[in-house]
Amino acid sequence: MALGGQRNDALRLILGRGAKMAALRVAVGIAGSLALTGLMAYVLQTRFKLSLLYLLRKLKFLLQTWR
Repeated sequence: MALGGQRNDALRLILGRGAKMAALRVAVGIAGSLALTGLMAYVLQTRFKLSLLYLLRKLKFLLQTWR
């Protein structure tokens, strides 16, 4: 804080920056949730199968090729 600054000025500066940061994070969160909602709707509508057995087969294949 600069010399001669008032308490209210410092408080306004800190709260203003915090509010801007919170608003930005809320906007990014909403945009991300909308994007993921669209992706999940697409995945479920196209009957994309991601079963545990499929994942285990891929993991086994990756482990075999890694050695």
